Amino acid sequence: MTKNIPPIPPSGGGPDLESPVRFGCGFTIGLFVPFLWGFFWEVTTIGWGIMAVCAISALICGVLSIKYGDRFWRSLVKFWHFW
Repeated sequence: MTKNIPPIPPSGGGPDLESPVRFGCGFTIGLFVPFLWGFFWEVTTIGWGIMAVCAISALICGVLSIKYGDRFWRSLVKFWHFW
């Protein structure tokens, strides 16, 4: 007699790490882009306003990266090549 053995889930039963990794990558890009734009605009002082812009940009990119996934990254690459 055979026992019914439940199938192993495709992810191995471990935690889903896709969302935290996507947020982390988007957050990192969101921090990097304002600094790069600061070099283009020749910003000479770093104040609370610029740090707030970096933080807001990082959060927005992190959330968009989770929400849209690969479409977010494709659009970012297309925008980057447009420049």
